[in-house]
Amino acid sequence: MKKLLSLLLVVVLSLSLVACGQNTENEAVEGGDAETSKEEPLKIGYVVAGQLGDKSTNDNFMEGLQRYADETGAVVTPVECAELADHEANARNFAEQGYDLVVVGLYSVSDAIAELAPQYPDTMFWVNGGMIDGIENLHCCNLQSADVNFLVGAFSVYMSEELGYGNKVGWVGGQRNPFLEQGQYGFTAGAEYAGGESVIAYVGNFTDSAKGKEIAMQMYDNGVHMIQGWAGGAGHGVHQAADALGGDYFSSGGGNLQGQFDLAKQMLTCAGVGEGEAVYGACKDMEKGELKGGLYAYGVKEGVNDIVYNPGELGEIIPQEIKEKMDDIREKIVSGEIVPPQTEEMYKEFVKDVIDK
Repeated sequence: MKKLLSLLLVVVLSLSLVACGQNTENEAVEGGDAETSKEEPLKIGYVVAGQLGDKSTNDNFMEGLQRYADETGAVVTPVECAELADHEANARNFAEQGYDLVVVGLYSVSDAIAELAPQYPDTMFWVNGGMIDGIENLHCCNLQSADVNFLVGAFSVYMSEELGYGNKVGWVGGQRNPFLEQGQYGFTAGAEYAGGESVIAYVGNFTDSAKGKEIAMQMYDNGVHMIQGWAGGAGHGVHQAADALGGDYFSSGGGNLQGQFDLAKQMLTCAGVGEGEAVYGACKDMEKGELKGGLYAYGVKEGVNDIVYNPGELGEIIPQEIKEKMDDIREKIVSGEIVPPQTEEMYKEFVKDVIDK
């Protein structure tokens, strides 16, 4: 009877891990041969904020985890979650099953993970975002979005003026949260730093590409020719709108440091965020026993984020003079001369101290 109960418990835990996933991709991914490792390969659970296949944040994290698995033989199990409560539940199930590292992609569940982590001291929790410090087995990775959006905001104004379209540019976000607001205020400040102005809108989620396209079309109809999409899967609608109009209308993506240029013909640049690099580095640190709890920030200054130009024919319309302006802004961000604002309060101070001077 005891053996039967134990078997049933394992089955229940295994089923609950995939309860919120809706396809067969939520299976453990085993990496290559780990002959060089003296220790058992890591078991890593990935709680996905929505679905894989977004060509953005979710896929970037998976790419970093897969790369580590291929190198070391680590087992990576992704679970897609549509409901807020599913994130904490699946993180708990991974810990119950003895996973070494649990990667949580959704910022807004960081408080729940902070309550969970002390209950499982043998599992390290790595959360995308969050402002929680002081928990030994909770690493809050704050990938800065203000700095790289600042670069894209400034670039968009410079490029729009260069092509004779004026100085008004657009930014479309997904579901409002502190990480996206960082991007919003960074983009707005960058546009104003370059002498322009920005139009801001939120889709309300990260999946509705049709609504993203509708919002972008409205901006294009109102005289905007450059729009930054910062909305995950919903951001695809921004690129679809630019492609549908063609010619004089352009979009900017928000993906990894290689860009998302395979998604659209009119995507001129990307806000490159090294999400895959960040989680890959966390796995390497975990392997060496060096991944620590606490609050950490990564961005342009750390060499993780950067603006990425279209490497194809479209990118040839970008003048070298504008690229040099962007190099100058990047250097000022790295040196601390420019501190892109991350909040409304910081934005107001930036306008007063930098723009109005």
